[in-house]
Amino acid sequence: DGATTPGRLLGVISVRDMKRLTQKSDANLLDLLQENVMGFLKAVKGEEGSTLPLTVTKVATLGSVINTMHSKSVHRVFVVDEKTFPIGVVSVKDVIRILLES
Repeated sequence: DGATTPGRLLGVISVRDMKRLTQKSDANLLDLLQENVMGFLKAVKGEEGSTLPLTVTKVATLGSVINTMHSKSVHRVFVVDEKTFPIGVVSVKDVIRILLES
């Protein structure tokens, strides 16, 4: 079962997912709360729930990370090492903070 594979990035639950959940008129909230995480993602996102989150390598520039976030309309990307194991997360909030601090 991929859900128990250590170090493997399988999905992400976002605030946007929670908003989608509240907009689903046919969704039975109590049933979804009992669902495993991947089942929840599929219920909220449809088949796209099974797609992997966006990743960048640890050598990606801040500019390329911003471009990826913008072009894919995401609020975060995951940083992975050479073996594609997750080692960090960069969010829009992180980018804004860094830009304001410079």
